Amino acid sequence: MSYSVRKPLYEIVQAAAEAQDIIEKVEILRQNNSVSLRKLLRYAIDPSIKFVVEKLPEYTPAAENGLEPLLYNRVRLLYLFAERPFVSLDKKIMERNLVNLLESIHAKDSELLIQVLKKKLPKGLTKQHVIQAFPEILDEQIVELQS
Repeated sequence: MSYSVRKPLYEIVQAAAEAQDIIEKVEILRQNNSVSLRKLLRYAIDPSIKFVVEKLPEYTPAAENGLEPLLYNRVRLLYLFAERPFVSLDKKIMERNLVNLLESIHAKDSELLIQVLKKKLPKGLTKQHVIQAFPEILDEQIVELQS
């Protein structure tokens, strides 16, 4: 039995951003397709999703020891920082949740997550590239935001 190790999301997004042409960018995203990758990219490009994080709190990046948990299973927590109807989270609690999230993942995944919270993609990757890779991405539901 062989196990495949998933690339961290920051590596996938960075590889796509650094690819030389559109076809290669799109192919990198498609080859690494996952619910977490699509959800992360959706949060970055969907203008209907607005984050309520006013300023990023100070945090200590995770140590670069290779044992940091990946962002895959934590993408689902991004809804905590997005506007949701009839839901208001105390700013101190939200800030503490964000610090916990940023400190619990690889430092480069934290940097990617911060870009997403600012509704940005890395230089070299655009909304058009994402939509070309995943044409249905803006139609997919993010269940957590449906509350």
